[in-house]
Amino acid sequence: MGNCRPDVDNKPPQRFKHLEHKLKKQQMEEERFSQIERDNYLLLDKMSYIMTHPQLLDEKFMGAPVQFGKSLNKDFRKRGEQRVRGGSASCECVLGGTHSGRIPGRGEIET
Repeated sequence: MGNCRPDVDNKPPQRFKHLEHKLKKQQMEEERFSQIERDNYLLLDKMSYIMTHPQLLDEKFMGAPVQFGKSLNKDFRKRGEQRVRGGSASCECVLGGTHSGRIPGRGEIET
């Protein structure tokens, strides 16, 4: 009877290294982290360039700053303003300077 073996195998199943370590998942995570690190470095480099060269960047993307020249309509507006002011002065002369500054409403007579 010393040579007898048990009929039931009580040992845990054999563990395989390729199922425990999941090397593909680790590889994918490492690639993802390296891509994130690379993107962060590029973003930091761009931001530092923007901070050190703000005026060059504005001109590069938005064009040169706009220089506003002399208005072509300026003389016309001045003449119109003088014409209105001259008309107001003539109204005051006609009214004799007694104008109260308010416009009479319907049915009212200004004295």
